[in-house]
Amino acid sequence: MRETSVAVVTQKSPDRHCLVVSLSTRDDTVVIQLQGQGGHPWHLGRKGEDVFPSEAEALEHLQQDADLPVTRGVAVLGYVPMGNRGLVLLATRTKTVVTLPGGHEVKLVVGSKWVDFFLEGSDIAGAPLPKVEAEKLQLLREFTLDNAHFYCETADITRPFPSLHPVQEPCREFVWNLWLGASLSTPDLPSVSPPLLQGLPASSNFTDSRGVRFSVALISRRSCLHPGMRYKARGLNALAGPGNEAEVDQIVWTPPAATQGATEWASFTWRRGTVPIWWGSEMKSGGVGGGDGF
Repeated sequence: MRETSVAVVTQKSPDRHCLVVSLSTRDDTVVIQLQGQGGHPWHLGRKGEDVFPSEAEALEHLQQDADLPVTRGVAVLGYVPMGNRGLVLLATRTKTVVTLPGGHEVKLVVGSKWVDFFLEGSDIAGAPLPKVEAEKLQLLREFTLDNAHFYCETADITRPFPSLHPVQEPCREFVWNLWLGASLSTPDLPSVSPPLLQGLPASSNFTDSRGVRFSVALISRRSCLHPGMRYKARGLNALAGPGNEAEVDQIVWTPPAATQGATEWASFTWRRGTVPIWWGSEMKSGGVGGGDGF
C-alpha cells in the first residue's frame, strides 16, 4: 500500500488553486479545484481532467511546462474559505505510533501547516479581513495540532475496538476536524480528509514469563462536545456532554502462530469525565482565591 501524499498547486492562468491528493486507500490521484469567491471545491470525477493514474501525471497536466509553486503534505486535514481567503490544513509529518491487528496504522501528527491564499475572482483580493474574521482566523491558526492529534486511514478508531463501521462513518463525538473535512466533500468525491482525533495513542511490546510475546495499545480519544479548561468545562452542557470526557481503549493481542493464523486479542474500554449532572462553578478574581459552585 502506498503512502498518502498531498500537493497544493497554484495555477497562474487562470489564477486558481488545486489540491492534488493521492490516498493510500485508492489507486489513483484526484484533483480538487478551489475556485470562485466562495472557494467551493470542484471535482467531476473525469479521467484526464481531475482523475489521473499518478501524482506525477496530475501535476504535469496542471503545470503544462510551467514551474508552479507546490506545497506538499502527507495528509489534508481540512479546508475553510473565510471571506476572500482560503486556508488548507496539511499534515506535513506524521509518526506511526500504533499498528493494530490487521495492520491498521494509527498516525500521530507531528508537523502541520496552514496554506493561505486569496480566492479566485474575489473583488477584494488583497484587502484585509474584517476584524472579527481576522480574530477568528488567528484563533484557528493558534489551535494546537502537533503531537496532540492522530488518525487512521484504514480503520474506524472513533469507536471501541474493533469497530464494524467504515472510516467514512466515524462517531462524530470524537472527530475534531468534522467541519473542516466536510468543506472538501463533493457529490462525486467523498471527503479526502481522515477523521482527526485528539488524545494519546501509544503501544508497546512485551514478553511474559513463558516467553510469549504480546502487544498492548492504549488509544485515548477526547470528546469534542464539551472541552475546555477544567475549571470551566464542568458538568453537562447544552449538548449533554460531560466536561472533558475521554474514552480509552486498551487492546492486548498476540501475533498469530502462523502466517495465515488467527490473532488472539482482548480489549477493554472505559470513559471518564466530570460528574454528568447540571453543575458548574464561578471563579473569583481570575481563579485566585477559589470560587462558588452551583
